[in-house]
Amino acid sequence: MDEGVAAVVAGLAGFAGAIAGGMAAIRGARIGAETSARALRQQVQDQADSEHARWLREQRRQGYNNYITAAQKVAAAAREAVLEPTDATTDELFDATIDLTHLRSAVTLIGPEAIESAADDVLSSAHHLDHVLREAAGRFGVPDEEQMEPSRQAYQVFSERYDHFVLAARAQLGAT
Repeated sequence: MDEGVAAVVAGLAGFAGAIAGGMAAIRGARIGAETSARALRQQVQDQADSEHARWLREQRRQGYNNYITAAQKVAAAAREAVLEPTDATTDELFDATIDLTHLRSAVTLIGPEAIESAADDVLSSAHHLDHVLREAAGRFGVPDEEQMEPSRQAYQVFSERYDHFVLAARAQLGAT
């Protein structure tokens, strides 16, 4: 009977070991599955973040490029108006400034705030330039060199603010 009891005890011990081993295996599999799920979830989130950043960078590139192109049209129209301040040249400057105003909202949407501020500076200097040139053309007919000095100064401010916007846009987009 001692051998029978020993066999039963050994059988129970083996059974208990098998149960413990099975539970450990189940627990290990669950931990592995949870770890894999967390890793997969993180990978999907990282990929989504990367795609969003790429999409935003492209939206910014397009928006900044459109704004820069419009500002270049303002600059070209302003140069013409400074050289020959007529109704036609000041009207062209006014139209270019209006186009720049419309594109400003796109810069607001894509940001960031530092770029918005630089865009505001360009726009306000474009409006000021338009105002000064219209005033010179309207007040003086064909203004002389001295009467055009405020227009040249306004153009210089516009150019500096434009350059600042371009540098800020490049920095934002990661260009060197």
